[in-house]
Amino acid sequence: MKSWKGFTAREANKLLQRTGDSFWAREYYDHIVRGDEERVRLADYICHNPVKAGLRAHWEDWPHSSANPSYR
Repeated sequence: MKSWKGFTAREANKLLQRTGDSFWAREYYDHIVRGDEERVRLADYICHNPVKAGLRAHWEDWPHSSANPSYR
């Protein structure tokens, strides 16, 4: 996890033209999804991350969202 987070943080910071700022939270939280209601809640949380981060106004506009028409 450390290697993956380090690599993706460096690449993301290049794209965002940032230096010195932490990209990832200090710890990650793994969790077993125990039902459809929880799965829907977590999927909604994930989809809205680009909006919360100020990267897009609508989650559907995020180029990596499966809801985006240009997603491959």
